Amino acid sequence: MTLKSDKTRILVSLPIELKKQVEELAYSKNRSVSNYIVTLIQQEIKKESKKETV
Repeated sequence: MTLKSDKTRILVSLPIELKKQVEELAYSKNRSVSNYIVTLIQQEIKKESKKETV
């Protein structure tokens, strides 16, 4: 599978139960696991950025 030039891959090890939970949450929001994780990371970065500006 080819990636777009503005993307990169990382390898993350998760406990089996956590992976299942992530898959279920992603499915419930009609997202792929990858997209769901990217969204969570973006939200956390945004939240932390707001803390730094206060």
